[in-house]
Amino acid sequence: MATTSITTSGATALSGVFSGIDTSVLIQQAIAVASKPLNRLQTRKTQAQTRQSYLQSLQGNFTSLQSQANSLRDIASIRGVSASSSDQAVVSLSASAGAIEGSYDVEVNQLAAAERKVHAGVASKTDVLGSPGQFVYSYNGTTRTIQTSGTTTLEGLAALINNDSSNPGVVASIIHYDSGDGLAYHLVLGGRNTGADHAITVEAQTTLAGFGPGGDWTVSQAARNAQVRLDGYPAGGWIQSDSNSVSGLIPNVTLNLGKIGSASVSLSRDTSSLKSGLSNLVSIYNRIVDTLDTLAGYNATTKTGGVFQGDSTVTGLIAGARALMVQVRAGFVEGTDPYTSPSLIGLDMDKQGHLSVDSDKLNQALADNHEAVLSLVAASGSGGVSSSDIQFTSALSSTTPGSYQLKVVYDGDGNIAEAYYRTDDQTSQWRAATVNGNEITGASGSPEQGLNIMVVTPQPGQTMTYDVQVKQGFAGALHDITSAQLDPANGTFAVKSGQLDTEISSLDKQIAFQQDRLAKREATLRAQYSRMEAALAKMDSMKSAVDALTSAVANTWNTLSNSKN
Repeated sequence: MATTSITTSGATALSGVFSGIDTSVLIQQAIAVASKPLNRLQTRKTQAQTRQSYLQSLQGNFTSLQSQANSLRDIASIRGVSASSSDQAVVSLSASAGAIEGSYDVEVNQLAAAERKVHAGVASKTDVLGSPGQFVYSYNGTTRTIQTSGTTTLEGLAALINNDSSNPGVVASIIHYDSGDGLAYHLVLGGRNTGADHAITVEAQTTLAGFGPGGDWTVSQAARNAQVRLDGYPAGGWIQSDSNSVSGLIPNVTLNLGKIGSASVSLSRDTSSLKSGLSNLVSIYNRIVDTLDTLAGYNATTKTGGVFQGDSTVTGLIAGARALMVQVRAGFVEGTDPYTSPSLIGLDMDKQGHLSVDSDKLNQALADNHEAVLSLVAASGSGGVSSSDIQFTSALSSTTPGSYQLKVVYDGDGNIAEAYYRTDDQTSQWRAATVNGNEITGASGSPEQGLNIMVVTPQPGQTMTYDVQVKQGFAGALHDITSAQLDPANGTFAVKSGQLDTEISSLDKQIAFQQDRLAKREATLRAQYSRMEAALAKMDSMKSAVDALTSAVANTWNTLSNSKN
């Protein structure tokens, strides 16, 4: 039988030596029974860690949804245009976010150029230029003085200019051309910047012999501006630009001038980016739906529930996004706005909660009213009013989207005496607004904060009530919802993750307690069995002594008996 050494109270005993019982097996069995509470705790900890891991993965999906919604919530960025030119050699163009469709005629009269000055020349580029002196030039508003020595050559002067740490943008080079006068090596000064304001001036303070201003230099290319007309404007002159990349003539478009001439440029609608963005949004949304079905649903085939089954916090994560994808968007009015919910432009939801893009419906909506589609997707800071008496001016990102009523009290002269907002449920209280001349602005801290309305036609002596809408597209609403859920301090994911961390920490403490209890229980059992073996050893020793004594007595008796016979 195998034995195990055990130590109890400083003594060493052997398992089962005297009892014949493998006490180590008995101890293991007893500890196994006593470990059931520990095993249950460890299982619960593993389950909590698994939920934490799945929660982090799910959070990554919501982060992707937030990012995709963010890319769609600015109208300027999703109003895609493609740019073309009838003559790319004359002018090419690039459009950025916010460019508007249109066609333009561009006439290029002159290209912008950087200045080039060529020196009269010296006989050798390696011969010294003469006595020490200074070469002084100005460029781009900066004057630089280059000191030369008695050993400075033409190559050395070029290097001094180029290696000057405060060089304002002039490049020095040397060309070889012999016109027959023996002065074959010429210093060339070239400006890095185009435009008439970037001329190179050799200053009178120059003392380096033969390099002073005037006849020592020839301007091979003068600094000049580009000259263009847009749609024939200005008829009697030219629009000047110090660069051949001209921005500002057409909003959010850069014209790249290539040569003198004329070309027609056009910006046409390009919906590919919007379609791609909506398709990506749908894919990410559906991935979240499928993930939640797995994590929080029930699998009838395997007859098992997900790790978050019955957890209302997790199952409710998609509820807000699902609602805004099927409801009329805040600030949009049925019968007034062409499109009021995502389904009207082709984003349909089935009974299982999955989204899909109906390409035919989306294409038709874009063809019928492109701007209305953009508004439904990305409206922000825009709105409408019910009367021509007033004009919607602006709203802030912090203005709560939706419908409002505006009450304006005019005095007898038509001045605004008082103004109030309330949400359009006709049950909330009127809230005083700020009045500044004919402008009415929602007060800070109110739902309508920053909502600015301008009165166009006052109604003297009247109290008028108007309807006002503040619009928000579904991409912006989706971004707001996911941002709240992902908030690192108070968001749903942060709170749930914190709860799981607390649960795991509590389980760690309980597990440590159980492990300590089992260690003490094992020590107690080993001590008990050790004492039993020690007692048996003592009894065995006593038995041996008795047996020896009995044997001795028997031997003595036998000896006496034999002697009598």
